[in-house]
Amino acid sequence: MKAYIKVKKDYNSGLVVGHSQNMQKAISGFNELACEVVPYFSLDDVYNQITKEDIVVDYIQQCENVFAKFNVLNPHVDDYPECLRKFLGRKIWRDTINAISTDEGKWSAGWFVKPVESKKFTGKVISSIKDLIGCGAYNEDFEVLCSEPIEFMREWRCFVYYDQIIDVRPYKGDWHYNYDAEVLDENTNIY
Repeated sequence: MKAYIKVKKDYNSGLVVGHSQNMQKAISGFNELACEVVPYFSLDDVYNQITKEDIVVDYIQQCENVFAKFNVLNPHVDDYPECLRKFLGRKIWRDTINAISTDEGKWSAGWFVKPVESKKFTGKVISSIKDLIGCGAYNEDFEVLCSEPIEFMREWRCFVYYDQIIDVRPYKGDWHYNYDAEVLDENTNIY
């Protein structure tokens, strides 16, 4: 197994670095695991070398291209797995973007809406007709996940290795808030 990771040339230092902070962290993490890291600038450079057992760290479209190479089409990633629902603090349900945009009662309710299919648009709270701009097209109706809106004060990313959290990093929000380690422990013990 190899880890293929997208890189770029840092014009200030001239060094080759991960294409994003997360990709740079992936390089460090795979190096710590003694995994062979294969840096690349363009997926085209390594596409034919990648095997089914390898890991590719790139952006969504490039990863989907690699999945397609191995006949994995539209891989499903459950945004809200059933086993984690009790931690969400809100109801989640499915609807369609057209059903929401044609029913003022729905779009004025202030619901958080995000597409089921990744990256159709960035999830957002819909509370006026203006909020629907950029959420679809008249000729396309697609499924969305809806929830009651909640205000996130702070977000973290957890790095999990063989069902164990090995690191927790701040993602965004007010630095005054901290996470509850007991809740994280309970989340990882579910599986």
